[in-house]
Amino acid sequence: VRPRNKLELKMEQNGYRMFMGSHPHVIGRHDSSDEATPSCATESSKPTFTDKDAKPQLTARAAFGGLLVGTLLCFTNMHFGLQTGWVTMGSIQAAVVGFIMFRFCPGHTKQFGPRENVALQTVSVATATMPLAGGFVGIVPALGLLEPAVKLSLWQRFIWCAALTYFGVFLAVPLRRQTILVEKLPFPSGTATARLIELLHARPDAATDCSEDWRARWRCLLWALAASFLLALAGFFLPALANLKIGSWVGLPALTTWHWTL
Repeated sequence: VRPRNKLELKMEQNGYRMFMGSHPHVIGRHDSSDEATPSCATESSKPTFTDKDAKPQLTARAAFGGLLVGTLLCFTNMHFGLQTGWVTMGSIQAAVVGFIMFRFCPGHTKQFGPRENVALQTVSVATATMPLAGGFVGIVPALGLLEPAVKLSLWQRFIWCAALTYFGVFLAVPLRRQTILVEKLPFPSGTATARLIELLHARPDAATDCSEDWRARWRCLLWALAASFLLALAGFFLPALANLKIGSWVGLPALTTWHWTL
């Protein structure tokens, strides 16, 4: 195993042991010793965070907020998973909802930082993916289809979930070291969530004149959210818009047969 570099050692010392370890740009610092002022298009000109932004990380409000958002996503994943056999992680949704809850709600005078948002969405994802991780959308229903059917009682399902949790926690540590620190595998969902948290919590650096670029990112995000909301709202009143048969339109009717619609 290769020795860890200075960045990894610094992250370990700060206790930053979540998925953002694979995305150091989210907590990157702007080096004031640069000879030239970087432009908005360069990698070093991205909005940066200070120590004040980075602390604390795991707080009570982050944990309870993650449980709240994750529980709602858990119910939706149970319904969605029994239909499709798969679930959504909901990391991006959790990051956005958590940011809105604690940044704009009255009574929260202490700033909701990016690392705290990482903790919130981590708890939310762990809760939201319970139907898939616990086998409730695959293994458990399949046991009921056997001849004779195998039906687990409430306590048996509880023990099943506890066993999965036990092994999952201890296997996560070596897997994280191998996949993130050693192999540095790019995780699309983690990268997208890190970029979103970077945008939500970033403040433009006046020295680099990136205010307009920062506002443009926010406008793009808000327009995408508005378009998604309007499409979902239109599909509620016009059911035809909620079941667009894209596969049949492009000459792939098999996709429509298997209910792969938009």
